[in-house]
Amino acid sequence: MKEIKEQYEPIVPELRNELEMFMQQRKFVRIHYFNEYHEYISKAAIIKEITNEPEGEFLLLNTGEKVRLDKIVRFDEKPVPGYTSGDFTCDC
Repeated sequence: MKEIKEQYEPIVPELRNELEMFMQQRKFVRIHYFNEYHEYISKAAIIKEITNEPEGEFLLLNTGEKVRLDKIVRFDEKPVPGYTSGDFTCDC
């Protein structure tokens, strides 16, 4: 599993293209990410906008959340680059 970092790391172009496609289609998608408190969040939402800010690039969701792109770990039920499906299983 990828280490959580505070400094923004650009995402791969393929993920950026997929995020933009969902934004243009304005359809719900499930996004899993770590918030600023390093809590694992799973949210179904519509991507309203992708913004570029000094702290990095962010998704603005219709729910009001702002998600830093490099904090996303799963998108559309698939792991993003740097993660595997095994990162999301329980050893219970």
